[in-house]
Amino acid sequence: MIPASGKRRRRSVALALAVAAVLAAPSSSQAEPGELDPSFGTAGVVETDLGSEDIAADVTTDSSGRVIVAGRSERYEEGESEAVVVRYTPTGTLDPTFGGGDGITRFHFSGGSVDFLSAVAVDDKGRIVVAGSPDLYCTSSCAPALARLTASGQLDPNFGGGDGIVIPSGGSAALSLALDADDRILLGTGDAVYRFMESGAPDPTFDGDGVASVIGADAGLAIDGGGRVVIAEYSGIERLLASGSPDMEFGSDGLVSPGIIGDGLTHYPIALAVDAANRVIVSGVAFDSSINGSFIMQLTETGSLDPAFSGDGVITDENDAGFRDVAVDAAGRYLVTGSAPDLYSNGSVLIRLLSNGSFDPGFGNGGGFTGVPFIAEDVASDPDQRIVVAGTDGGDVNFAVARYLSDVSASPPPPQSATSSTASVTGPETKTHLGCHSARRRVARLRRKLRRTTAKQQRSRVRAQLRRAQGRAKRLC
Repeated sequence: MIPASGKRRRRSVALALAVAAVLAAPSSSQAEPGELDPSFGTAGVVETDLGSEDIAADVTTDSSGRVIVAGRSERYEEGESEAVVVRYTPTGTLDPTFGGGDGITRFHFSGGSVDFLSAVAVDDKGRIVVAGSPDLYCTSSCAPALARLTASGQLDPNFGGGDGIVIPSGGSAALSLALDADDRILLGTGDAVYRFMESGAPDPTFDGDGVASVIGADAGLAIDGGGRVVIAEYSGIERLLASGSPDMEFGSDGLVSPGIIGDGLTHYPIALAVDAANRVIVSGVAFDSSINGSFIMQLTETGSLDPAFSGDGVITDENDAGFRDVAVDAAGRYLVTGSAPDLYSNGSVLIRLLSNGSFDPGFGNGGGFTGVPFIAEDVASDPDQRIVVAGTDGGDVNFAVARYLSDVSASPPPPQSATSSTASVTGPETKTHLGCHSARRRVARLRRKLRRTTAKQQRSRVRAQLRRAQGRAKRLC
């Protein structure tokens, strides 16, 4: 994913040194988008030890700029795990007005002992909605579970049966969550989407009984500007109408398969976002027998690959990349977390892309990316458009949160036509297109693979892959 420029970025610089260099910059210099926010925590980073192996799964912010992280605190040897929600003040301290006065809420679903949370959202009244399961290890079933907390972090007695908890019958663990404009709750599992009214009761206007059978929503769930429900699962992307029925104007009968990319790799979506133009942005893994990487693709409102993004609608990083989450900021730029060895050989990375698929030259000292000093899982923006990344410290296994500065005045870039050239950062000869370098690398790998392959049938398949890769490289570079 290194931009195809004359000088290759040094990959040997450790993440810690990169962060230290930022912090050591002269105080008179103006802070730039992509730098750690010194007004948050300790030099932009907060770590919270909850007493066990603490796994942060999702992050969001509220209207006051407070940061809410949901996950679990696990005692593996005892076979126990509890659902945990942590709220930080805008300065990165544990919020004393939340939970037990220490900024932390711990609870179990329905008397269970191995609970976990996978998703969190805040409604218009400041209440916190979380989703997960009462069975971390799936010893009996991976049932979905839902809870709502008051703004002070207590289980909400006005939700569900009076205990603030809803456990739908059947189904599998809840892994995705969204709130619509009416504060109705949409819950995504491995085979269904549930919609609940504000009270926690099933919404009978959604597919008749509040449950719509789908391919699965393990990888993400979002609501677009038309009130339609967009979901992603390992086998594809699906869109439902607000009524819960499949949207026949999206893809093929409401479904898009990642196989449309057609580059010979297997693609599994793992995260999903929708922008203001109702375009669908999906990140995930891409692999075959010799490649282990990740992809980002953009679909038009009708579900086709968007040629305004990277020339053909998809970016692939084949160098052991591991994209974890994708989000859209207020200016229509895409925030991507995960690992990308071409950018940083040590640690996670935060990338900001323009909607045409190129690195944002206004972020990360002009490179479009910056390092994250822990295992990054999820990303969100606060009301001031500062970027919040949550994850887990790899050494002590604690909740970890970082906040990065951003620019609030930026406006979305104009759409890029399929034939227009990619903008440059450092000069007219410096391509910033993420796809160009990856396309060239794939051509080189396929050529090497063809030389090593002796079986006639397999050589034919590799030749076909090589022709497609060469065509893509020609378009992008």
